[in-house]
Amino acid sequence: VILAMNDDSVYSELMEYCDSNFPKFQFRNIELIYEEITKIESKFDFHLTDSALARLTVYLIIMLSRNENEQHIDYKNTEIRGFMEYKIAVDIVQQLKEALGVEFLQEEIDFISNSLAEAEIFNTDESFSIENVSLRFNYEIIDLAKHVIAYTESQLRVDLSEDVKLYSDLVFHLKSALGRIKNNNKIASNYTYEIKSKFPLVFELVKESIGNYKNKFKFNDDEIAHIALHIREAYERNYLENYKSTALVVCQEGVSLLNIMVAKLQRNFPDLKIIETCSIYDYEANKKNIDLVITTNSFKTKDTEVIKVSPFIENEDITKIAAKLGKLNKYKQIYKYDQIKDGKGGEVIMLEHLVSVDMIRLGVAAKDW
Repeated sequence: VILAMNDDSVYSELMEYCDSNFPKFQFRNIELIYEEITKIESKFDFHLTDSALARLTVYLIIMLSRNENEQHIDYKNTEIRGFMEYKIAVDIVQQLKEALGVEFLQEEIDFISNSLAEAEIFNTDESFSIENVSLRFNYEIIDLAKHVIAYTESQLRVDLSEDVKLYSDLVFHLKSALGRIKNNNKIASNYTYEIKSKFPLVFELVKESIGNYKNKFKFNDDEIAHIALHIREAYERNYLENYKSTALVVCQEGVSLLNIMVAKLQRNFPDLKIIETCSIYDYEANKKNIDLVITTNSFKTKDTEVIKVSPFIENEDITKIAAKLGKLNKYKQIYKYDQIKDGKGGEVIMLEHLVSVDMIRLGVAAKDW
């Protein structure tokens, strides 16, 4: 539907399909309805995702056809009439009334309002801040968002309290989620299993945080999975940023070749922090701040691994560096977690230190996971 509004050929195909399969519905009004909704979105600063916008557009077409045949729904929701979604719904039906000359019953307005309350929306305000969020969302949404963030950050051991994007995304999502939960409706999701499989820890932490919240909301796994994605994204932003590797790039042949090396390394490893030098003697001054030495010459050190490469960084050099960086990043995350967990430094406890061959059994029938 959204593509059809911006592409004449797609629009023609859509109309042909609708005329053939749904001749009783007024799909020829789809362009008018879409334009009215987008105007109202701007007016109220209430922006639907593409899928939510498409669903609302199609529903309004069905509503028009139902209204034309004097078939009305039996729905009433007086509570929704105090919210912004109700004002938006009133505006929508008023615009349709003026454009098409049709009247709508109160039940239809209530139902549209409820649909808007459950719809996925997103933030377009770049000046959005944690301080002004209370002007737009009610206490229930704000409190739950803060609770989920506080719980997950304490368990993941990363500070998320100043992450404005996470706070913004989460409150926008929770607004829709709580609307669905209160109406016993479910979010449409095809990715829950994959999210649970890829991010099991974050999924379980979100589930725990909601489970121990003072107001017992019944979030199903689909809703939890969507919240887990927001937390995981913030985790990537705030936590992994601190574990990028640093390399001392040494090229004794001169600055011109050093520049070529650095440019190619930055192109292939954009997350690698680089300290560049033409002198091997700079190693001593930087050794405490680096994880790896990349050099064009033979150079050994007992403290830091050295990778010898061509000054033109060939494909085999890129493969060697990528393999080493993968191991380094994983090791640094494990090391940091061990330090925080114990409240002290010391030897890193690896899995091989904890599990031995005599602790392993195969073919055992376990009673639970």
